[in-house]
Amino acid sequence: MAAGRKARATEERRGDGRGFTLVELMITIIVLLVLLVASAASLGIFSPKASRTELHDATNQLLENLEFARLRAEMTGTAVSVQIVEDGNSAQWVQIWDFPANTCLDPPVGDPVRNVCFTSTVGAKERRGTTGTSTPPPLYDEVTIVGAWPTSILDSGEGLCFTPSGRMMLTDGTIVAADPATQLAAGEAALSLRMRVEQDLPDAIQHDVVVPFNGIAKVRYHVP
Repeated sequence: MAAGRKARATEERRGDGRGFTLVELMITIIVLLVLLVASAASLGIFSPKASRTELHDATNQLLENLEFARLRAEMTGTAVSVQIVEDGNSAQWVQIWDFPANTCLDPPVGDPVRNVCFTSTVGAKERRGTTGTSTPPPLYDEVTIVGAWPTSILDSGEGLCFTPSGRMMLTDGTIVAADPATQLAAGEAALSLRMRVEQDLPDAIQHDVVVPFNGIAKVRYHVP
């Protein structure tokens, strides 16, 4: 009798361990899909707004270049210009030039002190599709400079000029006028950066690097 009960108990245990039912399998798959989507979203796979590390890095790099130019002008006793140049391959360059006097009106001296392939107005895949170019990859391929105040800063041969006194003006010698639309005071200029995939979105996060007439550049954040 005892042996019979033991045999039935063994059979019941075997019956309980026969594997997942269809319902249990579906629940397991759903849970795995939820975890996969959550992980992808946290990594920015489905949303271009999820990760903006490169935008912060590019902003800090631009700040460093502007401060480098300002300090160089003070230390050398001559004017130093920062220019944003867009080449035919849609790469944006930050160029820093030395000038022979305390203004940026005369032609610059020699080659740029810095000539950095900074950002791109198109993505890496589109840019790699071009041929016959030796343009190096930008430091920040997913970031682009979307605008400036005044807009002439982005024109060819134009830019910001730092004098030996540490003051900033345009390369033509004029001081930037105030702009109520961007809430910039007289003497202040600005360069605006966004993630490339968000550059045309009205609710995109934007970093404005504000360069004062006299002093250190700062960042103003536009967060929707």
